[in-house]
Amino acid sequence: MCKNSLSVLPSLFLLCLPSVCVAESLPTTVESPGKTLSLTVSPSSDGGLAFSVAYRGREVTSASQMGVTLASGANLTGNGVEEAKAETHSGTMITSLGEWAEHPDNYRILTVRLKQGGNTLLVDFRAYDEGFAYRYRCSLTAADRLAADMANLKLPSGLTCHTESGAESGYTEKSSTSTFSSLCPLLATSSSLSLCVAEAGNEAIANQAKLSCKGGSLTFLQSTSFSSKSIITPWRVVMMGRTPLELLDAKYIMRSLCPETADDTDWIKPGKVFRSLEAGTNDFHTDSVMAAIDFARKTGFSYVLLDAGWYGLGYSEERNPGSVPTQPRPTLDIEQVIGHAKDNGIGVLLYVNRVGWVNYDIENTLDTYASWGASGVKMGFVDGLSQSGMSVVYRVISEAAKRRMVVNVHDNYRPTGTERTLPNLLTVEGIRGDEHNPTADHAMRLPFSRFMCGPADFTFVFNRPGTETNRKRTRGQQLGLMVVFFSPLQHVLWYGKHWQYEGRESQLEFISKVPTVWDETRPLAGEVGEYVAMARRKGDTWYVGAATNAARSLRLRLDFLESGKKYDVTTYEDDRQEGICRTVRTCAGQRAELELDLLASGGAAAIITPTSGDTALPELTARDHIDMKRDGGRVIISSSTSALIRARAFTLGGIVAAEAEALGGTVTLNVGSHRGLLIVEVERTDGRKSRLSLGN
Repeated sequence: MCKNSLSVLPSLFLLCLPSVCVAESLPTTVESPGKTLSLTVSPSSDGGLAFSVAYRGREVTSASQMGVTLASGANLTGNGVEEAKAETHSGTMITSLGEWAEHPDNYRILTVRLKQGGNTLLVDFRAYDEGFAYRYRCSLTAADRLAADMANLKLPSGLTCHTESGAESGYTEKSSTSTFSSLCPLLATSSSLSLCVAEAGNEAIANQAKLSCKGGSLTFLQSTSFSSKSIITPWRVVMMGRTPLELLDAKYIMRSLCPETADDTDWIKPGKVFRSLEAGTNDFHTDSVMAAIDFARKTGFSYVLLDAGWYGLGYSEERNPGSVPTQPRPTLDIEQVIGHAKDNGIGVLLYVNRVGWVNYDIENTLDTYASWGASGVKMGFVDGLSQSGMSVVYRVISEAAKRRMVVNVHDNYRPTGTERTLPNLLTVEGIRGDEHNPTADHAMRLPFSRFMCGPADFTFVFNRPGTETNRKRTRGQQLGLMVVFFSPLQHVLWYGKHWQYEGRESQLEFISKVPTVWDETRPLAGEVGEYVAMARRKGDTWYVGAATNAARSLRLRLDFLESGKKYDVTTYEDDRQEGICRTVRTCAGQRAELELDLLASGGAAAIITPTSGDTALPELTARDHIDMKRDGGRVIISSSTSALIRARAFTLGGIVAAEAEALGGTVTLNVGSHRGLLIVEVERTDGRKSRLSLGN
């Protein structure tokens, strides 16, 4: 492949090369690598396929029949199983644009081959520790189209389903035994089980899937609009956890089901975006856009977006087919603006309405933008529901990649994990975001629902102090959700103008510092619609975000911090006067906790960094009142005043020689026959740690 381009890999190659391959007969059961999930595939009553899935010993779903209905009216289910093969995949996903720098990618595969006349039906299953997926691959004697997936997934009783009627609508709760329809992904919860049902790997293969539930059975509603002898469906995915918080650990499955691009991606730059949108007239003047670029540089942003109105007939006529997307408004010197941005290390993103992509040559438009030096495009009012509309979206993404441009897709398109294949697709909308002024109840559902399928551009408003619009949720909550919500390209200060923040820059400190992609992610606490807290790491700095619907106090354990180090914790909380209060304190190691008192519809954020200077643990002194003696192969540690938790003994080479918990106020380390100097580390209940060198 060309190193400067990203292309959609054929879905046929989604099936990874096996490390183990075993022929099976049906019925057969495959277990996930950690044995938390088992998937049993058996012949159906008509000779086709059926399956059931158990999670932690409990059956959670089943389908009594599988197969596809073709547009010709034929049902392709197979008259019998020809072959079943089980495979094992072990690997690691690595990315610089995700929620983890690397993530285990381990699963079991079962592929079943069925014949029906001259047609062949292959069904691929994957079993992960946190969920499962299946898809169909059809080889037909005559070209046809996919009309329906025949599988009905039986849901457990007692689940509450959080349904959506549209990509920017809110949620309605329905019983799993009722009748409803919903977009993907669908969140379903009970006191002991949380599920998220989605589709993955839809690279304009078919229209965007919807879900239909009747009497406790869930059906994927999806069809293709092309005719072919070879049909490969998107993956149907069910992610699982015992709790909503545990469900968040299953998100990686969406990316795992899509092939990784083999191209160079170092040029793809994530970051925060400041929107340039003229007040009143939307005439886009060169001077004001350049001032916005200067503000973006000072505030730690990576991009400035020229939003609706910068080209053609302007904002009010943006849907007019005569609005040419390569003709900037007369008041805007586009090359001067982009040149000024480049001189300041800022990229410029250009908005184009759906009409502009459909009525004008896509390659010519992107060539023009590339000649100006633009860094990317935002696609507005896309048709992300039909296959033809999605084909336009993926064509723009692929063509933009060839020109080293990033893409943001707005309106009713949702990701299906394909950002792993096309990493220049940095974010999409498909969400009821901050521009709609949603309630905290809505925002507290999003981490467990919409964000389960991939990144989302929430368009954070964060109005300047004193502004009363968009005030259903506090500014502290918006800061906290900048950590909780994942979007490599994140729009902030959505309705703000650069001059409105003059003299109030301190309110933007956290916004200027928080990254948009991460090396590690740790869900800390959460309940659907109630509250959420998450920690994410970039380099050696941790960021914590928390948000709630009702006023509450959260005590978050910071056990992800490195043992033996001190950290500075800077918190950003609501000051009860519509501003942000900044506080700095010091904590020590893994036993530290972060206590946050959150307002109703409020939240908070924190930055945790290793304390500057000497971070070595202090040596024990007499005033610590800790006694330590060596008795043969044992080291005995006790204290008359301090409550001990544990102790460890290291060799001078850093190898742990012994470790033990406190028992009755004393810790005994069995170091055996070790001779020579030992470094003994003692941890106390107040979070303090100390060390002492101990000889023979």
